[in-house]
Amino acid sequence: KSRSFKSNHFFCRQVAYRLVHLSCVLVRIFALNMTAGLIPKPNLKNLHNIWLLKSVALGSVLSLSVSCYLYFVKNPKRKQIYADFYKTYDAEKEFDRIRNLGLFDSVKPDGASEGD
Repeated sequence: KSRSFKSNHFFCRQVAYRLVHLSCVLVRIFALNMTAGLIPKPNLKNLHNIWLLKSVALGSVLSLSVSCYLYFVKNPKRKQIYADFYKTYDAEKEFDRIRNLGLFDSVKPDGASEGD
């Protein structure tokens, strides 16, 4: 038991030493930053106007880039798909198919009589 106590005690001393060393290093870093004046004072005048200008500019750039992407990348593919579909599309054949299914009220299917 005494052996495990010594090893645990040694481990705790090492951890404590490292934490103290880390805190000393952090204090030195923050002290250097504060004395060197690396943190500037915030500009509070016209803060809302500057933020609004940045937001409008970013929104304009994003919307323009998305619309250009859709127009130059997506739109030609969609146009080609529509063109390929309508090359083989027969409107009369499609009309006859829908009419024979009985979906139209004004036009009777082929096999239906006029009295129905």
